[in-house]
Amino acid sequence: MTALLWTLCVALFLFFIVSLCRLFLTFDSILKRCFRDHPEEWGRDGKATGFFWYPDGSGWLDGVLARGELLKSWRATVPSWAEGDQDLVALFGKLAARRRASNLAIGLYLVVLALAFCATYLRGILTST
Repeated sequence: MTALLWTLCVALFLFFIVSLCRLFLTFDSILKRCFRDHPEEWGRDGKATGFFWYPDGSGWLDGVLARGELLKSWRATVPSWAEGDQDLVALFGKLAARRRASNLAIGLYLVVLALAFCATYLRGILTST
């Protein structure tokens, strides 16, 4: 039973990493479009950097801080500058779905990890007595 739980932990952790990378790539895609098509908005939003993409004209620390703010603000709504572009609206939908997937993955991983530790601990207690 413990081997199954540990195997499930590894699988869930890998799923979390993959879903997080997909989330980051989707964010970077939206940010590239904002930088290219709406540079005034990108500047107003603090010249954010992506996770894997760093546009010219952005500072490292300022860009990272702005990225965090954008992740929070883009969680709730599609910004007005993107509403007329169906491709961007679809990317925002993917961003929301991928955020949910990564949150679910880390939540399940932590639950199964706790169960695996408990099962391993209990197995050690039961076999030592």
